[in-house]
Amino acid sequence: PTEMFYNTGIATYLWILTNRKRRDRRGKVQLINATDLFVKMRKSLGNKRNELSDGNIAEIVDLYGDLTKNGRSKLLDNSDFGYHQITVERPLRLAFQVKPERIAALGLLNTGVHPTRDAEYESRGLLVRLARVQGMTALAAQWLPPMMGASPARVAQVMPNLTAMVERSTPDSFAGQINALLQRPDARPVLSSINVPTLLLSGTNDTWSSLAQHADMQRSVPHATLVEIAGAGHMAPIERPDAVARALRAWLMKA
Repeated sequence: PTEMFYNTGIATYLWILTNRKRRDRRGKVQLINATDLFVKMRKSLGNKRNELSDGNIAEIVDLYGDLTKNGRSKLLDNSDFGYHQITVERPLRLAFQVKPERIAALGLLNTGVHPTRDAEYESRGLLVRLARVQGMTALAAQWLPPMMGASPARVAQVMPNLTAMVERSTPDSFAGQINALLQRPDARPVLSSINVPTLLLSGTNDTWSSLAQHADMQRSVPHATLVEIAGAGHMAPIERPDAVARALRAWLMKA
């Protein structure tokens, strides 16, 4: 319980540690929630307003002694509390600054540079309204399938994780994402100023940021390489991760 000590209202925790456990307790950790097992004092002493009665103590002892599993007591394996220890021999210190002279290479995947089209305001606005009215699951069901270009079997495999990703978001965050897209500038004039090796990667079945759109970008970027990912749509890194990884690795070896 809280308010068990003078001049502080913090909660009370009791840790019982021993290397002489009974056989049935070995490899186990028992957690007991006794936060509401207390009685009010007739007169407070500063922040000390609660105390354990004899009955409260007896109930806690019984829970501990009987290894009771109920709403107050849980019995877990030691492995449930496992973790990996990582020793950092030397802290890594990196200075990150976005400056043209510090960029050695650039990768642009499933993307575009064109300004907002008039039709986007209505189509994207409908998606925002769908999220607000029917929820994120309904949004995922309508928004995700048109972006996919992989085989039906692969789409069925990745769709649950993509749907869960959308469901973890909120209508407000999705609306913010859409607003940012609708406010994007025309980036086409910037392409000719890119003077580092640049990878342009697109799925052959991407109808949102098409392969032809990436080919147009390639003509404007002086040192661009265009890579096609067969059988992928707008989410090529998820639909065909191995193919995308191979393409990135091969390009990086040359860049």
